[in-house]
Amino acid sequence: MRFNGLLDFGSNNLEGRVAWSQVYYINGLLSLLKIDDKNLVNDEIRGRLENRVRKEITLIADLCNYEYPGYQVKRYSIDRENVLFALHLSRVLGLLGRADSVVPGDEKIQQCKLKIKNKIRLLDKTVEEIAERHSDNGYEVFMSYRYGYPFWADGANVPFNFISGYISGLLGFSQNKDDVDRAKKLSEKLISEEFKDKFPKSWRYWQGRGDSGWKAADHVSLNTPDYVGNKKAIAHITYRTMDAYALLKLDQADDGVVSDDLVQHLQLLVERGYLLPSLNEAFFDHGDDPVVMNPPVVNRYARSAYAYELESQIWALRQLAQEKYHGRVD
Repeated sequence: MRFNGLLDFGSNNLEGRVAWSQVYYINGLLSLLKIDDKNLVNDEIRGRLENRVRKEITLIADLCNYEYPGYQVKRYSIDRENVLFALHLSRVLGLLGRADSVVPGDEKIQQCKLKIKNKIRLLDKTVEEIAERHSDNGYEVFMSYRYGYPFWADGANVPFNFISGYISGLLGFSQNKDDVDRAKKLSEKLISEEFKDKFPKSWRYWQGRGDSGWKAADHVSLNTPDYVGNKKAIAHITYRTMDAYALLKLDQADDGVVSDDLVQHLQLLVERGYLLPSLNEAFFDHGDDPVVMNPPVVNRYARSAYAYELESQIWALRQLAQEKYHGRVD
């Protein structure tokens, strides 16, 4: 891994490294600690891991105390303006919430989680916003990029993974009925358009105008007046895994929203390598058994070169340890 394993320790989010690096690999380390298998982690290594995770979580939470840099990012804005994404806030909140059960947070971390939760509920300073519009069924709730904000697709609806990341953060800490209702409404497009009466191995990155495109005469976007559209391009496995994770969190928050058949299908996709092994976090944290993956999948993720692969590597190593030391897989 980068910097001899230091990775993004103590980084800020100006280049998106908290949201798209630390969240991945720290979740992997948290899983390693949660599994609590001495065939994977002896006492000495466990102490080192806990110390590393505690320090990283504390520094990430410390960003809550500063308007700048805070969790703002320059990487995705048009002229590197400082912007704040609800998606990034939601990913940070999910990480801080998950860390509680392994590395109990101090009062500053608890206050940070409450502060982020309030921000993603309000969405008054983020690139994304939530709006309602009339539809054949009365009205629908959707998320879009604010028109005129310094982002290339301002005015357009957001891709599925933005919605999924947001849902996961919304339901990952101190949820109430309003949070669950909002998550259910936002998930309707993903469920109805990608999974209604079908169980695909993969699915689209975007839907709506983002997928079909727009013309200047449509007055969709200030920064990109014309866009050809995503044209049904398939989402990367990391984004599909985010989508699946959100559906599982929603199912756990309100049983029946996601069908049992779809949940079983998502498990099958992990087993066969169409979704990342890291989706096991959603099953394991909920008290369910992790998915037993096919040998080629386990071998593929037993080593890692990227942060998102490290998050999945833990589950591959767990399965290999189960097979080696117990002669079976639980």
